[in-house]
Amino acid sequence: MKNRLLSYGIISLVLGLTSCHTNDSVKFQFDSKKIVSGKKIAIKDIVPQLPADWDEYDYVTIEFRSTTPQRFQLGFTTDSGYNELRLISYVPNAWNKLTIPLRFFRELPVAKHDIAATSNQPRITGWINLGGKRGSLTGVDSIGIRMRAPIDNPTIELRSIALSKDDPGDRYLENKPAFDKFGQWNLGDYEGKIYSEEQLQKEWLQEETEINETENFNYSRYGGYLNKRVKSTGFFRTEQIDDRWWLIDPDGYLFLSYGVDCVAPVGDYYTKNTDKCTNMFQELPSRELFIESENISPETHTASFGIWNLYRRYGKNYLDRAAEMTIKRMDKWGLNTLANRSDKTIYDKNRKAFILPLENIGFENELMGLMDVYDNGIEKKMDEAIARNVAKYKNNHWLIGYFIGNEPAWISKENRLCSLILNGKDRPIKTELQNFLKESGDTPDTRKTFIYNTFEKLMKAISKSLKKNDPNHLNLGIRWLHRAIRRRIATN
Repeated sequence: MKNRLLSYGIISLVLGLTSCHTNDSVKFQFDSKKIVSGKKIAIKDIVPQLPADWDEYDYVTIEFRSTTPQRFQLGFTTDSGYNELRLISYVPNAWNKLTIPLRFFRELPVAKHDIAATSNQPRITGWINLGGKRGSLTGVDSIGIRMRAPIDNPTIELRSIALSKDDPGDRYLENKPAFDKFGQWNLGDYEGKIYSEEQLQKEWLQEETEINETENFNYSRYGGYLNKRVKSTGFFRTEQIDDRWWLIDPDGYLFLSYGVDCVAPVGDYYTKNTDKCTNMFQELPSRELFIESENISPETHTASFGIWNLYRRYGKNYLDRAAEMTIKRMDKWGLNTLANRSDKTIYDKNRKAFILPLENIGFENELMGLMDVYDNGIEKKMDEAIARNVAKYKNNHWLIGYFIGNEPAWISKENRLCSLILNGKDRPIKTELQNFLKESGDTPDTRKTFIYNTFEKLMKAISKSLKKNDPNHLNLGIRWLHRAIRRRIATN
């Protein structure tokens, strides 16, 4: 019986890789008049020979073409219900193969310190964001694709579903490159698209001419409102004025933070794994541009079209000149804040108020973004890490304050976190949890209470250390906290 099952698995694997393809595609048409639009299609109507039991396989590859880069949900109906993920195609208007690890449907994500690290799974031709249910992939009978708030009645065509034991990789299937030499989408036209270097140079020259024509926003040097001044302390602070809480800039002017996250001279992230992106790029930047770039070496298959375009514009001194232009743009647009995770090339110029995140202070993947605050040595390690974070900036007048954490992955997953702790290595937080559940009973509510208590203890320790190491700047809390946790913190 075992040998027959193995033979069937091998036959199915071959079919999945070589025969699960139809000459005709099926189309999913999305209605922009609906908040959610989509449908299900029986898999036998797409690939009749595909087995219904997928437990012998580890990957499913879909061959599809989307007319939009808009995110969509893709799922399968199984014996245990409907199970879906969220996807984005990097190559709209192009046929491509996107391979999805089936563990994303079967298993909970590997524990990480924040939500983004837990849920985001980049591939070569698309992006996978984990969500939905988890369960066995048996009795798979249909595929569903849906989209929230679809724009311009987009469509997705699907012509193949294949199963495999090993990862066959993603594939771009068109002859025409998906991206041009400027890093733009190459499979369609849109407003503002650049078609030549001459056009690009002309637009750059126009920006240089117009950039200094700036509206008077009535800002102080730090970005506060000149029409209202209170006590100045030399640093950003808060004050309640006429029943409303305000930020106050270092010179005492009321300040409304108006900015953007992740402001940097280079307008894109690095494109990775270019050696696997066959025919996707019309032309790649010269490797010489990246030899001096941070985290980039000539041996890595990485490129940045943002750097290439800045080099076209400014030459070798592109970073400093691009940073200067970024500040001028912020002046012109009335932006007064370099928000979280912006680039030090810009905020170290001390010409815009900025925000910093505390980095590497001890949040653990295994604890889904908590720390073992019951470990006697943890506060000393955390205090040393916070001291390193603030050393350069604790006397900087342009710094508003610090985010002390980011998108905790354990929110609404307290029960799972407790299970990870109980099933994990012996450590103080495990002992503390065992004792707590023994005294209070092991229920979802008591587990949640323990995690909330631990989080509160952690926040107090971080806040105490930050206040000690930098008494001049604001504690901005954690980015993205569930309202229930915010209510608890406010109450206490």
